[in-house]
Amino acid sequence: MSIFSGRWQRFILHLMGKEDPPERIAAAFALGVAISFFTPLTGFHTMIALGLAFLLRLSKVDVVMGTLVVNPWTVVPVITFEQFLGKKILRLSPALAPRLPWREILHRKFWHTLRGSGWNYLAALTVGSVVASAIAATVTYFLVHGVILRYQRTHPHLSARLRCSGETPVDSAAAEAPSGEDERSGPPPN
Repeated sequence: MSIFSGRWQRFILHLMGKEDPPERIAAAFALGVAISFFTPLTGFHTMIALGLAFLLRLSKVDVVMGTLVVNPWTVVPVITFEQFLGKKILRLSPALAPRLPWREILHRKFWHTLRGSGWNYLAALTVGSVVASAIAATVTYFLVHGVILRYQRTHPHLSARLRCSGETPVDSAAAEAPSGEDERSGPPPN
């Protein structure tokens, strides 16, 4: 059973720009995911996505949909993971990047801790964001590309590329007919 069916499925596939080749759709969505995982630029994701989509001539809707992967509900776990990953990669000791007292964010202790090690936090977050962004974009590209190819194989009658070009899916009987002969007309007259 699929999550989306009927009208919603066709609407989502239409929004994904299914008239484009699967490679372009997957690249656009992966670019959006890469931008969304690069968290030091949290407030500018959509503007950056639209600018790059325009420059690279990718589907703007696909790129923006990719940026929605990191949203207000997922941003805290993503930033926490990227911070952890960046600290591990940079091998920052707890003395250089002490644990922030988040429960005291409105108190002086939090801001003194952040002021003393803010550059270390920013460096760890940036490095973690770059690595997580590259991994997420690569996985997204292959995942979306595979899903689109599978959908086009199982639903050739809904493929916009076939509909736009006027082609029809080739069935086995038509593929076996020799060239020059139409299977409906029978053998040529004598």
